[in-house]
Amino acid sequence: LGRYLKKTILLLFLACCYILSYSQSVGDYRTKVTGTLSWSNPSNWERCVTAGTWTGAVSTDYPGQNAGAGTVTIQNGANVTLDVSPANSIGSLVLSNGGANTEVKIDNYTLSVSGVVSVNSNTSNRNKSITITTGTLNAGSVVLTGNGTQDAFIQVGNGGNINVSGNVSLGAGATNGAYILFSGGGTLSLTGNLSGIGLTSAAGGGANPTAGTVNYSSLGDQAVA
Repeated sequence: LGRYLKKTILLLFLACCYILSYSQSVGDYRTKVTGTLSWSNPSNWERCVTAGTWTGAVSTDYPGQNAGAGTVTIQNGANVTLDVSPANSIGSLVLSNGGANTEVKIDNYTLSVSGVVSVNSNTSNRNKSITITTGTLNAGSVVLTGNGTQDAFIQVGNGGNINVSGNVSLGAGATNGAYILFSGGGTLSLTGNLSGIGLTSAAGGGANPTAGTVNYSSLGDQAVA
């Protein structure tokens, strides 16, 4: 009996650790409303002030306005325009999946993300995207996850720049719905590895790019697969 009790306690402990590792942290942000939003409006955001819960979250600043921003989540159905270059980097940027189009639009400004930029789509004919027209996105790494008609992509126009200090993952297969779309003469600068074949100039992905530049900037070998 004692042996089974010890195993039960251990499993409960591991479960608690798992839950805590995936819950909110102090300094995380998320959009609090849907529709068309501006990044610099604090009322569009809520910031976690108690670890593990959004209860008591405040709306006093925007992500990157002050140091210490953690994970910033763009919730399903929010379309956020970056209308300022935040003075501080954020920890990570997540576009949530769900049944509504969700977007971050970057024009003329710069957003710096020290960790991962993650774009996820799991609903048919719904796009989760980051559009960079003439602005800049700096990221530690990029992970795009789509599936067929469930598109997760970054669109780069003339004058748009993506600078990634780590790896870029675009899923696997020609029709996985995860891609970087060069709609003009934009640039992807990459220090890490590139996985997936999702570089394109065609809406919906699949076709080879006809515009844009990819700079492989590491001093060592870089894998492209």
